[in-house]
Amino acid sequence: MRTRNIKIWISDSVLDSMRALADSSFPQETGGLLMGYFDDQSKDVVVTDIIGPGPKGSHKRMSFVPDYEFQEKEIARIYEETNRTSTYLGDWHTHPKGHASLSGQDLNTLCNIAFYPKARVPSPIMVLLAGNKAQWQVRFWQLQTTRRFFWKKTTLVNLNSHTF
Repeated sequence: MRTRNIKIWISDSVLDSMRALADSSFPQETGGLLMGYFDDQSKDVVVTDIIGPGPKGSHKRMSFVPDYEFQEKEIARIYEETNRTSTYLGDWHTHPKGHASLSGQDLNTLCNIAFYPKARVPSPIMVLLAGNKAQWQVRFWQLQTTRRFFWKKTTLVNLNSHTF
């Protein structure tokens, strides 16, 4: 079965916000959530907002744990402020002084999102910023899931990004 060729659209201001949070936490990891929508006609992904790690987030050299309570409140706030059009799409995080490739933990996170019914995102997005302060390489992925009878097949797809 062929995977869909999807583009991700993200504003320069959202990318700037991710880079600023990455710079402020360097050399420790940080991250957060992606908010936006799937375009009904093109099936492309549009990222309209990010949510950061929150004030109680824990940052370490090779991991971070977000402030889940803060993030849940922010998801609800953005969802309501956008008349229920901007929803949770997936996660973003950094690999300071690291490579722009997903780790095993990152893949597990994508699978957990995809198969967690309350997330309502069967094909979640992951954005990764890797490298050094003020010189972040940004990459985008989507875990695409397809069903065949009782089985689910997952495919990790590198997305082409476009800014607006």
